[in-house]
Amino acid sequence: MITLRILTRKSKIGVGNYVNDTVQKLLDNKMYPTLRKLYYTYEAISFQDDILDEIHADIRIDKPGIKPEAAKIMDEKLASRRIAALFHTGHDKKAMGIINHNRAKIRHKERNEQIKQRNRERLSKGQLQAANHGHITINIE
Repeated sequence: MITLRILTRKSKIGVGNYVNDTVQKLLDNKMYPTLRKLYYTYEAISFQDDILDEIHADIRIDKPGIKPEAAKIMDEKLASRRIAALFHTGHDKKAMGIINHNRAKIRHKERNEQIKQRNRERLSKGQLQAANHGHITINIE
């Protein structure tokens, strides 16, 4: 049997990195994606309707239950709305900044993957010593 927790603004989250934080603290810090993720991925956690409206949880699910893909859908929908609104209001520079920031994050992630791959191919101390003494040749890219 699952006990459903309907959280209010003064309720402590009690899970993850936010064990001792209240819902109001996360709302004040505008951590709406985190609250949406809690709502969609934790079976026993729900929020009051006014909180769900505030965090833009438009896709409501029956609790107890989970729907992790809904969190991703909502985040993408809200991001596209925000960018479209910026273009519509004439803030092209700010909208392009958001788009470029997202592209930079992707490039950064790809670069980290390349570095991790390179680190996996490290040579041992003995192999490096043999190369230094001319016993073997190493192809370094």
